[in-house]
Amino acid sequence: MKWYIRLFLFCFILFCLIQVLSILFMPNKSNLSQFGVYNKTKYELLSEENDTIDVIFLGDSLIYSSIIPAYLYNKYGFTSFDCAEPAQTIDNTLKYLKIAIESQHPKVVFVESDVIFRNKDNKIRRRNYMNRELKNYFPILKFHNNWKQIGQGQSVNALKGYKINIKTKGIRKDVLKQREGIKNSNNKSNIIKRNKKVMQEIIDTCKKNNIKIILIDIINYGNWSYERNNAVAEFARENDTVFLDTNLIEYEKKIGIDWSRDTKDLGKHLNLNGAKKFSDFIGEYISEMNIVEDHRNDEKYSQWNKAYELYLKKILK
Repeated sequence: MKWYIRLFLFCFILFCLIQVLSILFMPNKSNLSQFGVYNKTKYELLSEENDTIDVIFLGDSLIYSSIIPAYLYNKYGFTSFDCAEPAQTIDNTLKYLKIAIESQHPKVVFVESDVIFRNKDNKIRRRNYMNRELKNYFPILKFHNNWKQIGQGQSVNALKGYKINIKTKGIRKDVLKQREGIKNSNNKSNIIKRNKKVMQEIIDTCKKNNIKIILIDIINYGNWSYERNNAVAEFARENDTVFLDTNLIEYEKKIGIDWSRDTKDLGKHLNLNGAKKFSDFIGEYISEMNIVEDHRNDEKYSQWNKAYELYLKKILK
């Protein structure tokens, strides 16, 4: 047998093996025929039972670093999911929303406002895109830690899109003073016309499906400015939509972020300590809206209790 035939057979067998292992390692759902392998891999939300998610958080790394769905369920009783990816574009945000409402009927959708300023043509974002697509075609790269679930029946997605990070890299006090000295501005950042159009479609899609949509800017020390706040606030007013900017001083005090302990990378993202504080804040905010139910005593949501237990085990590790 010639060498190139052997090479072809080796690659073909390896590809098939990776695909089989990828299916085994993915978060389970009883009806694999309903959702294709590609969609189940890219959109982890599809691993959840239909019509069991109350709140969906859409956006970038600020979402999956700051909001802990299992923690929210244990403390407040409503279910949620972080539909987020690094440097998520506004186009993918819309795509996530449309995929989500095919199997879920959330009461509330939060959209991180960073996506409205993100230009698709960026080298880092293209690199992140290629990395995501590679994991989409070879799911074992994404779900390789699920090998312990094989043979144990339907697995439970413990983190629901959240990504744990316990590292601490705080901000120096002299740098914080610079932030405190930032003065309000009447200027506005520019939102490109195309991004406005896509965000308008996101808002219209939510309203059409009777979903309360809230634009949110999650507290961080990286991208925020009064100019961005002014631009999103104006856009929200024009579209009769709520905008919650948690970077404003009144919210920062209420959340109680300690910039020396609650960030993993000099304020750009929250660590586990910071995420718990932010989750408490957003949990109270959502509960006060009085449009989500407490499912903690509902047998239909028993897997969420298991998810919380697994989440605690992951923290201990």
